[in-house]
Amino acid sequence: MRQKVEHRNKEHRRKEHTKKVELEHKHKEAVKKGDEKRAKEKRVKQALLEKHAKVMKEHARKRKEKVKKRIEARKKELEKKHKKAIAAEHEEKQKEKKEEHTKAERRRKEMLKKKKAVQEHNKKRKEKKRKEAREKRRKVKRHEHEVKNKKEKSHKHENEIKHKRSTSEHELQTKKAHHEHESKSKAHEQGRKHKEHRRKRIEAEQKEAAREALNTRRKRIANSEHRQKEHSHKEKYQKERTHKEKAQKENMKDGSERVCGVSNVGTILCCVGKHCQHNPKVGSHWRSLPGHLKLLAVSDRSIWGVNKNGRIYFQAGTGQEREAERHGAWQYVSGHLKHIAVSGSAIWGVTHNDRIFYRNGYRGKWQHVAGRLQQIAVSGTQVWGVTRSNHIYYREGRAGRWKRIPGHLKQIAVSVSHVWGVTRRGNVFYRRGAKGRWQRINGRLKQVAVSGEHVWGVTHSGAIYHRHGTRGTWSRIRGVRLNQISVSAGASEPSTPGCWYLQQGGCRNHPGMKGAQGLWHLDQYHWARRATVHVSW
Repeated sequence: MRQKVEHRNKEHRRKEHTKKVELEHKHKEAVKKGDEKRAKEKRVKQALLEKHAKVMKEHARKRKEKVKKRIEARKKELEKKHKKAIAAEHEEKQKEKKEEHTKAERRRKEMLKKKKAVQEHNKKRKEKKRKEAREKRRKVKRHEHEVKNKKEKSHKHENEIKHKRSTSEHELQTKKAHHEHESKSKAHEQGRKHKEHRRKRIEAEQKEAAREALNTRRKRIANSEHRQKEHSHKEKYQKERTHKEKAQKENMKDGSERVCGVSNVGTILCCVGKHCQHNPKVGSHWRSLPGHLKLLAVSDRSIWGVNKNGRIYFQAGTGQEREAERHGAWQYVSGHLKHIAVSGSAIWGVTHNDRIFYRNGYRGKWQHVAGRLQQIAVSGTQVWGVTRSNHIYYREGRAGRWKRIPGHLKQIAVSVSHVWGVTRRGNVFYRRGAKGRWQRINGRLKQVAVSGEHVWGVTHSGAIYHRHGTRGTWSRIRGVRLNQISVSAGASEPSTPGCWYLQQGGCRNHPGMKGAQGLWHLDQYHWARRATVHVSW
């Protein structure tokens, strides 16, 4: 940088010198010519140029001083940085030395610890060996002492035996004589007691025989009376049975199921199946119940419902749940559900987070069941459900396990072995039990409900349709619109005690259970023998 400044100053001086020489040369020429005026002007110009040169020199000098100051300041900064770098290097070296020293100290301490540990281990080993040697010596001494004691004991025992043999012979003779005398006296006493005992036993046997004869006479009289009562009781139930069978057959033909539903506003409407289907006057047989619900589930005994807040309500029908009627029409039940299904006394429900719960009747308590479902349907011991992803699951009652069923449904309904379902697009499908196959049914619905051969459905617009099984056709039920529908079982349940069984499609002459949608019959074979099986609702 200094060289550049010097070179620039030399160039400037050289240029000024050449200009000065030219001006002098021109001035001499002007003087020679005698043009004083021009000479004066030139002198003035020359004076100006000299003044300007002085100014430029002063400016160059100042610039040099500034450059020198800058160079000195730069040198000072570099020196400071250099000193700082040297100090940092020195500190790093000191730190490294300290670390090496601490490491060496640690190694030395670790070596000392190891040496101490080895020394202690060796001491322990030596002490252990010494203890083992002492124990061995003690054991040997004990064994020798025991052997000596045994020999002494055996010697003493032999001496005692010899002494006993000599004294026992005399004692034996005296004992024999005493024993013979005692045995004779005991034999005489035992003979006397035996005779007394035999006399008492004969008397007790005679009394027992007389009692048994009296009891047998009483039993014969009671059995004859019991047979007469049983015969009259049997005739009475036979008449009741024939009367019920006729009524049930008519109901099965016409459809005696109870149909209930919820409208868009939440009002509850109910109707008996045959009146709803025949429909002589539009909407005449639909009756509204007090209260508002979001959805409900109907059985022959009761109605269970859920409102928009998820609160559960119950209305008694027939059976043991009648006990709740004295408290009012609708009874609040603890818990919160979004869907509910009822079959007899079995109540299944699904919460808002898809958790499954089971309850045994109105008096029961909610019990959590493993798994997650969005909607659930139940008939007897059969439980069907649909998940959020429209997967279908099935299980056998409370004690069963969930089994995946092929297919996808949004909503499902079941009655014995009749399984109906609706897909997301509204297509209707039917299946015969868990082992059957899905069969497409014509029509589109939002929700379906089933009771044996009677199938009810609701469209997205709220229209109600009904059909008889898979072979029937959909018929519109006019006058009422519902958002959700539920159907109870059609066959009436027995209320009288006895051995009842279910039989589908009429009466047969052998007992057995054949589905929950058949007719109830009294088992005469078991009833004649006073069986203890009773139907309890």
